[in-house]
Amino acid sequence: TSFLNGAVIGGIFGFVSGAWSERTLQAAWANAKQNGGTWGSLGAAYSGLQTLARVAREKSDKYNSVLGACGSGALFSVPQGPQ
Repeated sequence: TSFLNGAVIGGIFGFVSGAWSERTLQAAWANAKQNGGTWGSLGAAYSGLQTLARVAREKSDKYNSVLGACGSGALFSVPQGPQ
């Protein structure tokens, strides 16, 4: 469900921002698909890494969310390389 939530919210945001900036339906749709895929992937990575942390640590606490957030951020920064 994390992927679906991110995809829907990212798609809506992308459609609105694409329509606002380009003023064409085609550009809005292209922006919606791009943002929806990005946000959906980010949500899926966060959820998966949070669950992985819970299973690996055998604990259910706030640190699983921290590990999921840091891990998904690190995962999505890999294509940019070290800064």
